[in-house]
Amino acid sequence: MQRVYQPHPEAVTLEIRAKGKTLTLYFSADPETACLHLRSKKPLNPPTPPPFCQLLRAHLEGSRLERIEQVGDDRIVRLDMQHDGKPVTLMAELTGRTANLFLLDEAGIVRGQLRKGRLKHGETYVAPVAKSQTPGEAGEIRTDTQATEEFSISAELERRYQERDEARARARQLDAIKAGLRKTLKRTLKRIEALEADLAKAERYREYNRYGELLKSHLGDIGKGAAARASWPLRPKRRPCASVWPRSIAEKKSWPPHPPPQRGEG
Repeated sequence: MQRVYQPHPEAVTLEIRAKGKTLTLYFSADPETACLHLRSKKPLNPPTPPPFCQLLRAHLEGSRLERIEQVGDDRIVRLDMQHDGKPVTLMAELTGRTANLFLLDEAGIVRGQLRKGRLKHGETYVAPVAKSQTPGEAGEIRTDTQATEEFSISAELERRYQERDEARARARQLDAIKAGLRKTLKRTLKRIEALEADLAKAERYREYNRYGELLKSHLGDIGKGAAARASWPLRPKRRPCASVWPRSIAEKKSWPPHPPPQRGEG
């Protein structure tokens, strides 16, 4: 097992080195296109591997694939591997809406799963109850390739589902981009509102600056406890300079204490 990828949230690809060539085993848990087959082309992968992909890389890369088998007559495939002398298993359930991929340890305990499903982390894996099928109920795959072509069924599955999977992957990527843009737009609008509030506050400070300069130029003529004069409301219990500069950080946040008086008031 050379490499593990997760092209989108519902698919995993395994690169397997066998007899001088590399095979790409593709698993999809898409409710509409759940499948397991070989692919001739590598799908596009995200720059950062998702958590489940990282888990599979830690347990599968460098392992030896010993056996692939179908479980009974159901749509379940078991992949047995050896990693650092310990058995590790992948259970691929191709069961439509409940399709999933489980990573099991040597004791059959679930250590991870592609989708949130019927089993939880740490539980013992139990295969789902098989549903009986009437003759002719199962779908049939007709191949247009010659019987001599290697992996002809996988080639037919790839042709049938690749375009649909790629379209769904592009749609998911587009949805993720839209969600990111909406989040950025919302954050930007909040920032604009904050800047507009700061701008309106700065406009008010122009009037306060004029009244403050007027008050500073007459501080020597104003005593403690003086009533409001000119056009600036004084604080009766404070020194005149306290009406110009805030005394503490708490006052700075609520500064100035009064709305600027209108001209002619005082």
